[in-house]
Amino acid sequence: MKKLSLLFLFLFMILPTAGCSRTSIALPSHYGDLFKFNDITYGIIFHPTLFAEDHILTFYDTVKRKNDRVILNEDAEGFEAGTPVYTLDDYAPSFRLAVKQDSEILIFQAHLNPHASKAEELMDIGGRVKRISVDNPDKYQEIASITDQEQIDKLVGLFLEAPYNNEVLMNPGTKAVTIRFYLVDGTETGGFLWLDSGVYGSFIQLPEEFCTAIRDTIIDQQGISY
Repeated sequence: MKKLSLLFLFLFMILPTAGCSRTSIALPSHYGDLFKFNDITYGIIFHPTLFAEDHILTFYDTVKRKNDRVILNEDAEGFEAGTPVYTLDDYAPSFRLAVKQDSEILIFQAHLNPHASKAEELMDIGGRVKRISVDNPDKYQEIASITDQEQIDKLVGLFLEAPYNNEVLMNPGTKAVTIRFYLVDGTETGGFLWLDSGVYGSFIQLPEEFCTAIRDTIIDQQGISY
């Protein structure tokens, strides 16, 4: 039960989202669901969802059990046994999977991966990021952004090489911002970054060079230090 509680804590901390100009902003009906495949636990990306005709879906696996506690592979919280699960476009299935619902796609993103040792094995965002924003996690508003592609590529490279630890890093820090990676397909993903410790989410230890770049960006654009 303790592990399950920590999982839910992490799911709410990373706050992933997906966006597309053709969609509404209503929450999908399966908001909050989890499922598990190949030992990787996935959680649904928050609103909005994406239209199926815009994306390439390839069959991946099938839900075997509807279960309130996602423990075994092919378990799912909110989908009936027999529900097909798909890969999405050219994303690695270890990062994102999808479920069709009427004319929309519900995107699920990996949150726990016992096979990963680096961030790149959890988040397939290399070569996909067009903008990085830094948000105030208390006010839910952007305070700075990085749009220079050369700097973005450098920071994403540092991020993806960072070590990933399957054990939750408790008390990760006190000074947090939310980092959002805006991807070229119109979706985004992000999470808390504790600038004083370099911990992203609860599992990724970022280098000081990444954190310094974020601090410098905030100072340059807001004139304040974090």
